[in-house]
Amino acid sequence: MADAPGDSHREKLFAEEHERLIASDLWWREKGSDLRSAAEAVWESWELQRPPYLMLCGMSLESLYKAIAVARGKRPRYHHKLVELAAYAEFPVAESDRGALRLLTAAIYWNGKYPVPKESGDLAEYGDLFHSVMSDVVPSSGSLRVLRPNNALDWEHFCRLWSVAERFFWKTRAR
Repeated sequence: MADAPGDSHREKLFAEEHERLIASDLWWREKGSDLRSAAEAVWESWELQRPPYLMLCGMSLESLYKAIAVARGKRPRYHHKLVELAAYAEFPVAESDRGALRLLTAAIYWNGKYPVPKESGDLAEYGDLFHSVMSDVVPSSGSLRVLRPNNALDWEHFCRLWSVAERFFWKTRAR
């Protein structure tokens, strides 16, 4: 079947637009901001942190880290590993935030496209990661392990992660 008149012109226009959007740090930042707003709406509508909230938080930081990379003249990487994306963007992540970023990475995978990890070992790993970030161990006698929620990724704490990265984005862009 022959191409209809104008098909190659249309494909060229979409290819040019695609490249323009990939190279637009503001486009990536705005996508991250939109996802951050969605995370806030989810946070405000539920008393507890729910899987969609963590997924949206992770996705918003992913877009923001990609915006930083693009602002540095790099092409975005197409994966969801937040610690690696931050390193690629040359954005310094505090050691104390790495666990939260690893949890948000897992939330992108397991609270979105795949509602259940593909392997049982992944489920155990996610559970361990969730509890290591979102809970503190309460001292107790004996072998019983008591966990207390710590609000590590409540809205206030997430906003701190976002704000630090966003300030870095604007400073990077101004250079």
